[in-house]
Amino acid sequence: MRDFGSSLEQISNKLLSAEAAVEVVKPGDRVFVGTASATPFTLVEALERRKPTPPDVELFYFLTTGLGPLWVEQQSAYHHRCFFVGSEARALVQSGQAEYVPISLTQIPYLTANGRIRADVAFVQVSPPDTHGFVSLGISVAIAMSVLRYAKTIVAEVNPFMPRTLGDTFLHVDRIDRFVRVERPLVEYAHQPADTVTERIARYVAEIIEGMAGAAWIAATPLTLAGLGQPPRLT
Repeated sequence: MRDFGSSLEQISNKLLSAEAAVEVVKPGDRVFVGTASATPFTLVEALERRKPTPPDVELFYFLTTGLGPLWVEQQSAYHHRCFFVGSEARALVQSGQAEYVPISLTQIPYLTANGRIRADVAFVQVSPPDTHGFVSLGISVAIAMSVLRYAKTIVAEVNPFMPRTLGDTFLHVDRIDRFVRVERPLVEYAHQPADTVTERIARYVAEIIEGMAGAAWIAATPLTLAGLGQPPRLT
């Protein structure tokens, strides 16, 4: 296995500081932010600190991890559009700074293909490239590949802590316009412990869910439901 430094030789002409990389964002751009534990924190932080702030820029995403302090406590400089109201987006939605779009994620590939969802710039986090020049989106792909296929510009954090995963996760370095070198452990996605109200809701759901079609949820209630002594059988 090659060391991190040597793996970057083939992209040396595209390596920039985070501050220089985010200069690609122009007024009016729609910027996609990568998902969950692959959230490109360094790029988003650089964009938030950019002065002057490019006007009318919108950040859109499915779910992010680790950006709460930057977006909520320090207040984001941009408008947001999210496809799921996670803990980091909740306060932004409540304040009106973020717009929640209720959508099935299975529709994302169609909407990116027909241009209804437009990414002028995409921020993602990837593994180091292999000898053939391919990086992997690693542990959090979700809607990212659907967006990247049609994104006008792709900016990637390349991180040796990001593992290579199989499936539809690979992207050639020729498709990526700018790279930023980071060496940071991946952010763990962790839920807060369930309170008594959440536990009660989970038990009510457990009583009625038998025989219903299974669904994947991302919230405290389903995790509590899964932790019950005798979880329901999803068919």
